[in-house]
Amino acid sequence: MESWPLSQALLLFSVPDRWLPHFAFSKKVCASAFGGTKGVLVRPAWRVLPCGWKNSLNLAEEALRHLVFGKCGVPRPRPTGGRLPRQQDEPLAVECVDPVEEMSCLRKFGKELEAGEVSELHRRFTVVCESVGLPPAVARRLILSLTRVFDVSVVDDHTGSLRASRAEVMDFVSWSLSLLQSEVWNQSQVRQWAGKAIFMATFDRPLLSILEEMFPLAVTGIRGGLAPSAKKNEEIICFLVLSLQAGRPLRFSLSDEISCTQVSPMGGSCATAVSFLDRSLEVAPAENAEDWCMACGSELKLDRAIFPCPRACGKRGCSIACAQSHFEQGECPRRSFGVPRFGERFAGANFPLTKSVALAGGAVQRPLDILIKDNSWDYFSEPGKAALEYLEEDPALRWRHWAPDSFTFVKSKSRPDTRKGKGKKKGPVRIRSEEQPWGVDGLSRLGTTR
Repeated sequence: MESWPLSQALLLFSVPDRWLPHFAFSKKVCASAFGGTKGVLVRPAWRVLPCGWKNSLNLAEEALRHLVFGKCGVPRPRPTGGRLPRQQDEPLAVECVDPVEEMSCLRKFGKELEAGEVSELHRRFTVVCESVGLPPAVARRLILSLTRVFDVSVVDDHTGSLRASRAEVMDFVSWSLSLLQSEVWNQSQVRQWAGKAIFMATFDRPLLSILEEMFPLAVTGIRGGLAPSAKKNEEIICFLVLSLQAGRPLRFSLSDEISCTQVSPMGGSCATAVSFLDRSLEVAPAENAEDWCMACGSELKLDRAIFPCPRACGKRGCSIACAQSHFEQGECPRRSFGVPRFGERFAGANFPLTKSVALAGGAVQRPLDILIKDNSWDYFSEPGKAALEYLEEDPALRWRHWAPDSFTFVKSKSRPDTRKGKGKKKGPVRIRSEEQPWGVDGLSRLGTTR
């Protein structure tokens, strides 16, 4: 691997003059500082690529691409897939702002490796940089190196891992030992150590779980000095020892098996997959519509409502009860399919909305109302509250409709009778009262008013 770095790449390329107003400083200074008229205040602007601007790297990369692939004539990288395999002796150039790297296959260690001779593409890059006045970073240049050394990390080709560079590791060790030997810590020391510790944890993420004392301390800050406790010192020692072995492997092998276990205190179940399926989940075909009910077996009459199975298996029922019986407990060929449900509370004696949803093929819950025959539901009774709670906890419930009668929430004990010659008619028990003007148990907050 060869490296062709530039020195301070973001400061080498300037922006167009029309961009300068966007990079101007808020404070004005005297123009004489820049060779202008004395006494005139001007606003200085940042002419090179700002380090804090999110587009700076993109612009610097594009300038570097033009320099490498255009000026130097380095071949652009091409796909290395099955259709266009890379030749064994073909160099591969990679550019990422700073530096440019060239990776090539070496068949054997020869004179070039011992002498450190650069490649032809490297020579072109050096000539072009000198002609346009771009300073190369000679101290950081690598020639035919087997291990690429970055500023802060190292890619070890022998072990196939990414680790922190030796300089960064030694710096972190020094900071850790400094804190361990100090009797009093200040805010700057703690935050410096925490920042370097987080950098070391980027090569081994589980290390972050150790920072139970130091990281909150760095976030909240220290007023004055802090005498470290034994627990904080132990945390620094533990993190320091484990971070020396931190590394991210770059070579992975695919496992032939995938194991899935249930996480539960009692153990649960386990499944292992050793191959991929050649087909997706099969859907049971829909059956032809029949002329009798799927549950009770009675004949379906065209002049009456017919309720289809919510899973669209093709079966039909003469009532909601039969459709739900087949859907929940019957022999539906699509029992493994989950279907969202609709639930209606205070549905009225005939529950027309529930019937409309069921006729359209939707899955519905048992409608709730005190006026429903053979299925009466009284909210004020304990069994009625338990029934409501049971339906509300249904995981398939997606839509609810609370529709009490229009007189349910009035304060009066009776409602007027509109029939001619009649007085007031005694109404059913009201859910709203003087003691609870917004409804019993807050039902009105759930959208129960009309």
